[in-house]
Amino acid sequence: MKNRMIVGLAVVLAVLVSQAAFADYIALRTGGGTTNGVTYQDAVTDDTYTDYNGSTNHGTEVFMWIQHYTNATLPAHAGLVGWADLFSLVPTTHNGNAIVIDCATLHLTYYIPGSIRTSGALSDTVTVYRMTTNWLTGPAGTNEANVNGLTNHGAAWAGGGAITTADWTTGNAVSFPAYDSFISVSVNITALMMDLYDNGGVGTPVNAGFALDVPLHTGGWSTGIATSENDLAYRPALEMTYHYAGTATPEPATLLLMGTGALGVMGYIRRRKMS
Repeated sequence: MKNRMIVGLAVVLAVLVSQAAFADYIALRTGGGTTNGVTYQDAVTDDTYTDYNGSTNHGTEVFMWIQHYTNATLPAHAGLVGWADLFSLVPTTHNGNAIVIDCATLHLTYYIPGSIRTSGALSDTVTVYRMTTNWLTGPAGTNEANVNGLTNHGAAWAGGGAITTADWTTGNAVSFPAYDSFISVSVNITALMMDLYDNGGVGTPVNAGFALDVPLHTGGWSTGIATSENDLAYRPALEMTYHYAGTATPEPATLLLMGTGALGVMGYIRRRKMS
């Protein structure tokens, strides 16, 4: 009888621990590799930039040229970055439970060729927006070759013509300092990524990636961000930790309490039988 009770408690403990969901982790970058202690999974990135009213494709360039000077809604050069396979690598749901993004970090490196160095205000910022116009409709790695300032895979952008600020949303946008030298930045895009996974709480999630833009600047100030065509360590990279709602994510102390509680009960039963 005693042995059966101990075995039963051990089984209960095992079930409790097995059902306790821990946050999963993934790190993505074209080419994989390890940088600053982070080992990345090889996942093809689409990244490019678009010219205002321009049909030139920039998908093979080693940097995204980011500039905004025409007017409030028309960026001169908007950067685009995304992982078309993201929802395959990290599904929106698991066993019917929706994903919860615990932390998401976008790693970028400023890459400033002499051709785009300007004397603008370096106190400006670069802002990451969630795209609402989906440009990641093709296989990973092919999308950057099929967009430009005038067309998105051969069709007009959201405004019926050139790409504008109407193609992304300002909700939970994240700004970070602009630099004119080769500096790497880590941008916390947790809220943006959560919005991407639940479409801002409205309708079916759409993986449309992200846009990079700078504030309106009459002097034509611009900056550059390295793309996946650049050196491995400079390429855009994504780190995420996440879990799925409906499965508790206990802290280590909670698990310890569960374990010691069960062991205490077993010890009490053992002492009672011996006395």
